[in-house]
Amino acid sequence: MKVLDADLFPEGRTPLIVCNPPWLPARPSSAIEHAIYDPESRMLRGFLDGLAAHLTPGGEGWRFFPI
Repeated sequence: MKVLDADLFPEGRTPLIVCNPPWLPARPSSAIEHAIYDPESRMLRGFLDGLAAHLTPGGEGWRFFPI
């Protein structure tokens, strides 16, 4: 397995894409809060909208949710 650092999606297609984006749908009030806030769920929507185009046939996309 090879781990890639990419801006939302890797180049080409892959059988597995794992995503752990900011998860609170609110606006950050400080620089550190950018790690957990996703205004209007923009990052999550971008992940879901582009996922199929970057997976190989039968591939999977995993999105982690905090417990």
